[in-house]
Amino acid sequence: SAAESFRRFIALAPNHAEAYYGLGVALRGLGDSTTAAATLRQAIALAPQHATAHYALGNALGDAGAAAEASTAYRQALSLRPDFVEAHTNLGNMLQQQGLFDDAATSYRQALRIQPAATIIWNNLGTVLLKAGDAAAAVDCYRRAIEGQADYADAHLNLGRTLSKLGRPEEAEASYREALRLQPD
Repeated sequence: SAAESFRRFIALAPNHAEAYYGLGVALRGLGDSTTAAATLRQAIALAPQHATAHYALGNALGDAGAAAEASTAYRQALSLRPDFVEAHTNLGNMLQQQGLFDDAATSYRQALRIQPAATIIWNNLGTVLLKAGDAAAAVDCYRRAIEGQADYADAHLNLGRTLSKLGRPEEAEASYREALRLQPD
């Protein structure tokens, strides 16, 4: 397996940060987020400027349910690589899990400045804005997601739910119907 190959390489070159990084990613892929996080910390100890290792650590910590620690890892990745869209997005996800909706919205907006056509991020931003109490802005975000990807069933569903909350049942029904058409099960 890839994990075993990286372990053998580390035995030969114990100070090789990329090998620890590769092993950490492989372990996360095998579902061992705890060992992955420890291994990625070793990679970071050897190469503190390795933005992708910080990002991968955030992913492993997020998998392990450590949202606050994952947020710290994503922030570190972003301090090293400010244009790292995935780190902005995953930071937003972790902040949302912690109930920090305004901070999550800021993170999603930063990702959208870099990648404005990212439909999933528009959908995520809509969700966090809705949770923060701004349903009208959420509607705009869901519509942007749908403009970018007309067959995005989740965005249609979220738009329908939000329109329903806003007391717009006809528009909500149209969104629900489209979501069901796109994803009938």
